[in-house]
Amino acid sequence: MVSDTTSNTPIDHAARVAMILPRLALDDGCDALLFTDLVDVRWLTGFTGSNGWAVVRRDEVIVGTDGRYGERARAETSSTGATVYAETTRRGLHERLVTSLAGAKRVGLDPSTTSQAEWTRLAIDVSLEPTQSLVGLQRQIKDDAEIERMQAAATAADAALYDELVELLGRLRLRTSYGQNVLGHLVETAHLAGLLATELGLDP
Repeated sequence: MVSDTTSNTPIDHAARVAMILPRLALDDGCDALLFTDLVDVRWLTGFTGSNGWAVVRRDEVIVGTDGRYGERARAETSSTGATVYAETTRRGLHERLVTSLAGAKRVGLDPSTTSQAEWTRLAIDVSLEPTQSLVGLQRQIKDDAEIERMQAAATAADAALYDELVELLGRLRLRTSYGQNVLGHLVETAHLAGLLATELGLDP
C-alpha cells in the first residue's frame, strides 16, 4: 500500500533556510556552509535527487547537481529561492562548487558527512572548516509536517501488514498472552519501519 502524500501539509523549506541563515554568523565565524549529505540537502532545500550539494551564504542559497536533475531541482527548491546549477560533468560540478564558494574565507562542512578523500579534494580549492552540521542538529527536531508524514507512514505499514500478522498469529497455536506479545512487537516494528522509511525519503 502506498501512502497518499498529496494531502499532507507541505514542508516549508523556505522557513528551514530562514532558520539556518541567522546561525551562519554564529557558527565559528564561517561565512558559508556546505552541505554534501543528501539527507541534509533534501531536508534544507527539498531537492530529492541522488547527486548534489547545497551552499548557504548570508545572501544566497545555491544547489548544484548533475544534468539529470536540473528541472527537478529547480521545481523542488523554488520556494527557497535557491539558485540551481546543473552541470554535465563531475569536473564541471566541482568547479561550480568552487565558484559558488568564491570569496568565502571559512567554509563550514561537517566532516562526518563526507569521505576523507572528498574532504582532501575539496580542501585544495576551498578553505574548509570542520563544523557540526546545523541541518543535522535541526533534523533532530521534528516539525508538524514531518510528524504528520511519520504517522501516515506508520498507518500505511500497519494496514499493509495487518493480514499477514493475523495469518501468522493464527498459526502460532500458543497461549493468548504469547500471541499478544508477538503482535505488540510486530506492530512496534511496523511503526519503526515507517519512521525509518520517512526519514530516508523512501516510499513506505
